[in-house]
Amino acid sequence: MNAHKIVADFGGICYPAHIDRDSLSILSVLGEIDEYCGFTTAELADKTKLEGLRKLHPILDTLNIVTNSDAHYLENMRDAENSMELEELSAECVINILNRPKG
Repeated sequence: MNAHKIVADFGGICYPAHIDRDSLSILSVLGEIDEYCGFTTAELADKTKLEGLRKLHPILDTLNIVTNSDAHYLENMRDAENSMELEELSAECVINILNRPKG
């Protein structure tokens, strides 16, 4: 059993964050995202790196890609350029979208 499955069984979402970072990311540490992990989503710190990463890691074509600000202070938060359409305003709706296979 993998972390994604365990977390999903508890009603949550588990995905690798900051996969584009040079240190402490799943790609920099393991070199790849294995299908066995069961991830449906991955997160980038800088979405401009996505196309280059897709060429090196084709699994990214099968995953939902999100970008988060990771800001620690309100003044460092990005504008609302990154958004998600929700059927309802709830955490459950966000989790369901991110747990849904791409496509």
